[in-house]
Amino acid sequence: RCFPEKAGLAYDLVLLDLMPVLREDKKAFAKALAELVARGLIGARWASHRGCFSLSDVIVWLSKVLKIDLTDKEVAWAVKLLEERGVLELDGKAGLIIIKPREEDLKAVMDLARERYAADRSGVNARLLSERFGWRGEYASAVISELVARHLLFPGPSRSGVGEDYYPPPEE
Repeated sequence: RCFPEKAGLAYDLVLLDLMPVLREDKKAFAKALAELVARGLIGARWASHRGCFSLSDVIVWLSKVLKIDLTDKEVAWAVKLLEERGVLELDGKAGLIIIKPREEDLKAVMDLARERYAADRSGVNARLLSERFGWRGEYASAVISELVARHLLFPGPSRSGVGEDYYPPPEE
């Protein structure tokens, strides 16, 4: 889905039109930037198909969309607001913004885990998910962590003997 529905498009156009006025109020501007990132980069998957992106990616995208120069501080504040809302997670060490795992990605991983377990009793791991779906390792790890937190995958030894794989619960 790259194009918003009619109501979403109207909202986006009004928001874009208001940005120069909103810039005078730093708090309102940060909220508006956060909404654009949530709807454009994350919601429409324009830059989040790999599950992660950098702050500089966000700055470049927003600057192109808004046709204005933005500071790191303005965009960082917007990203922080999204983190507080639980939409994404900041990985300071890697300098990455990791989006919250999408339901369709969780379903795809569960389907893959069930297939692999049924075929040869093997599990899934972040490296496999990165190769299979084209995700960054950090996002693949976040997907696995979410499934473990929901008790849909369980850790176990890797068949290769290195690291840990994750397995679906046995079917009854």
